[in-house]
Amino acid sequence: MRRRPEAVALALTALLSGCAGNQLAPLPVPARAAQTTAQPSSAPASPALSPSPATTRSSRPPAGVVPDAPAITLPPQPTTSAPKPKPTTSAPSSSCDEAVLVDLDLQNTELALVPSMCFHIGGVLRMHSIGPGLVEATPESLRDYRYEAAVVTLRFLRPGTVTVTILQDTQTYTIEVVVIT
Repeated sequence: MRRRPEAVALALTALLSGCAGNQLAPLPVPARAAQTTAQPSSAPASPALSPSPATTRSSRPPAGVVPDAPAITLPPQPTTSAPKPKPTTSAPSSSCDEAVLVDLDLQNTELALVPSMCFHIGGVLRMHSIGPGLVEATPESLRDYRYEAAVVTLRFLRPGTVTVTILQDTQTYTIEVVVIT
């Protein structure tokens, strides 16, 4: 289906102007006589205005076009907004990650630059490239601890503060993980 750029521009203009003022107006429909009249032989025929077999066979407008449709006026929409819910914790919610997975590659991460983290319940901290027994997380009641194939996975189960201690290259690093609801 081939569309004329002028028709598309008119349709977009009508749509945008209708949305801005909450009013709808009919799209302009070119008259059938202008499309089917023969052009003078002295002027070269323009491909955009020359009649096509589809326009000369039927006198009905194309599907979806309603000629001489009345303008429709919509009532103004209320501009009230719903109140924002208040956070249930004292920690700012923008600094906490939702219940997501955070991967730390311990071979490429400077642990001294990661002093604390914040998660919602269900969040997971996964640490790669670490040996068995080199990561501790206390208290045990707030987290689930799994170790497999040089990967430690901590899932945070309850709100509170979990202290994660990592022994790496004869140095001990501590990450405080705050878990909120």
